[in-house]
Amino acid sequence: DGTFGAVVISPGFTAYQSSIAWLGPRLASQGFVVFTIDTNTTTDQPASRGDQLLAALDYLTQSSSVRSRVDASRLGVMGHSMGGGG
Repeated sequence: DGTFGAVVISPGFTAYQSSIAWLGPRLASQGFVVFTIDTNTTTDQPASRGDQLLAALDYLTQSSSVRSRVDASRLGVMGHSMGGGG
């Protein structure tokens, strides 16, 4: 019961979501809602990645099937290498 903090995770430069998929279960086991994404292209630059991470947070809190379980005051983004460059 209750709500949970949420985090969106982006892969590094030239990488795919599959390279960070293992983080989902790991962070979820600590009580987070986790959303891993693929970027529009594997060579997206930091500003684009930042926009994509924010769009994913918007989706999680406004449209996703788990939105009622997400505490919108406890949100974060992270990424590997350039995945966190936005």
